[in-house]
Amino acid sequence: AVVSTQSGHYGRAPFPFHMYHFGTCSRQGENVTLTATALTGQFDMSWEYRYWLSNMCKAPGRFNRFDVNLKTGAITTDELDPASNEFPTSHPFRHGHPGTRFNYLMGCDEPGRGLPFLDIVKVDAEQGPPGRQVWRADGLISEAVFAPRAGYSSVTEGDEDDGWLLTQFYNPDKPDQSEFLILDARDVAAGPVCRIKLGFKMHYPFHGTFTPTVF
Repeated sequence: AVVSTQSGHYGRAPFPFHMYHFGTCSRQGENVTLTATALTGQFDMSWEYRYWLSNMCKAPGRFNRFDVNLKTGAITTDELDPASNEFPTSHPFRHGHPGTRFNYLMGCDEPGRGLPFLDIVKVDAEQGPPGRQVWRADGLISEAVFAPRAGYSSVTEGDEDDGWLLTQFYNPDKPDQSEFLILDARDVAAGPVCRIKLGFKMHYPFHGTFTPTVF
């Protein structure tokens, strides 16, 4: 349910779901547009196969757009991508900007499966599934972090997807070797432009972030 503190109206989404993470959110007048991973179906927070993302096999996350009218409480939804996914990310300096298009998902792009997460999926909120790009790794990937090429000036300058995606990678067949992968966000399907081999195993992470400032 979504509650408007201005009008007292509230609205209900057309289906039940649980949301851990959202992609982007913006407001124009009385309308709010939110993209998020919605865990539906048989979601119950049980840990399947000792994974930490609950029962993703029975209740895979689907990436949706929610359009909310704060005046009437009306909520409409549209599934933007069919892959099971979690941890959507986007341009870090364009959160809240109307018209933000691109999200990048940690996904399992295989019909009928919820895990494991082997794919980086680029979602175009304007085009939906026809505009998607997918790259499949030969091991497990983590949440992608977007690093804009132009740094802070990319708030208003350049294309929204002009930057790099950084993700941690682990292949169970090489148990003592983790890597960082770097992909061109404009051409995710082309795969990594750089692989940084760490020489040791790093534990599977949850989240990351990027700043052009060195502290």
